[in-house]
Amino acid sequence: MRDAAPGAGRAGSLLAGPSALSRARLTLPLVGTAPLTAFHFHQVSLVGLVANPLTIPIFGSAVVVLGLAGAVVEPLAPGAAAALFRAAGLVLRPGIWLVHTLARPAWAALDVPIPSVLELALVYVLLAALLWWPRRGARTLAVVALAGLLADVGSWVHERGFAERLRVTFLDVGQGDAAVVELPAGRVIVVDAGGFPGGDFDTGAAVVGPFLWTRKILRVDALAMTHAHPDHSGGLPYLLEHFRPREFWWTGVPGEGVEWERLRAALAASDTRVRVLAAGAPLADFARAAVEVLHPPADGGYASLNDSSLTLRVRAGATAVLLTGDIEIRAEQRLLLAPARLPAAVLKVPHHGSRTSSTPAFVDAVAPRVAIMSVGADNRYHLPSREVEARYQARGTCLLRTDRCGAITIDVDGERLTLDTMRAGCACPPPTPPW
Repeated sequence: MRDAAPGAGRAGSLLAGPSALSRARLTLPLVGTAPLTAFHFHQVSLVGLVANPLTIPIFGSAVVVLGLAGAVVEPLAPGAAAALFRAAGLVLRPGIWLVHTLARPAWAALDVPIPSVLELALVYVLLAALLWWPRRGARTLAVVALAGLLADVGSWVHERGFAERLRVTFLDVGQGDAAVVELPAGRVIVVDAGGFPGGDFDTGAAVVGPFLWTRKILRVDALAMTHAHPDHSGGLPYLLEHFRPREFWWTGVPGEGVEWERLRAALAASDTRVRVLAAGAPLADFARAAVEVLHPPADGGYASLNDSSLTLRVRAGATAVLLTGDIEIRAEQRLLLAPARLPAAVLKVPHHGSRTSSTPAFVDAVAPRVAIMSVGADNRYHLPSREVEARYQARGTCLLRTDRCGAITIDVDGERLTLDTMRAGCACPPPTPPW
């Protein structure tokens, strides 16, 4: 019995060896490509361990062999080549069905933060050090890369959960609005998400979502729709599905058309709490950042969907940011009934700089140092109006446009306000306190 045990052990290890090797061969490519898929697609595949052994023989062997064989014989025997191509197509169909089936479960791919180029480099340095572990210097390389990654994670943990500042980014979504408000202690509000009426381009998937993942934001505290026009609401369904917002804010004034029905369906499919807001609505969970609802009035009185726009004032210390949606003259007149609540260092210019908004009285009451116009390049509405631009510039306001500057970020740390733009050449003159 003593002689049999070692032999049995060797046989067992020989049987187990190929299996372990096969698992390693399947796992290493997934580990090696996971950072790249996170960087390019903000996803990491979880179903790959199951999918690769099933799909690679189909796509990497059978279909390729049949297709290449058909290409080789086609000049000599077109009929035989056609038969080989048909056979490849027949094999391909179950392969495609298998891919779709495996990708269907919600757990098949995991949404993850998008790493920066530096983070990507540190991950691959660490992986290379682990592969070269027996070699000289590999341990030092691994320690340096791991230390860099830990420092990076620590900075993001502080940024997402403990930073005591207000950060507002106005995204370039073409002729539409989208703003990401990062509040002190990590709460996040997304106000509108752009959209192209009747088009297939999803600004939620292509612009707002990637920005949130770059900022390491995996869940949104509140998703706010100023009003139900598609250039503000078109990207919201994607955010509802992928960022599981805790609350959805709107004015209760419905829209119409295909985009509105799509948003209604997305809300019904989500477990998001829906809140209808009007002026003065309490937002206790966001009191630390002093988020106030200024418009619309609870008694209605707005003449259009634009004039019903949800208007929010976010304050950090003595600095306020006013987000106005597409309010027009009548809404501005209602807001001017309480002018003490209007002053703001930063104003999201109403209705993309249209002449139907930004009345002289409203601009004077807000008295912004920085005004942000969210507009699309060469848009068919010819916005912003030159008259409106001149009105802000005449009072010394720094006017920035998303079509020229790209994304515009306002950072309020205590009493100090800093500004950053995606494109070079956009800057404001140094501020004169107080903001």
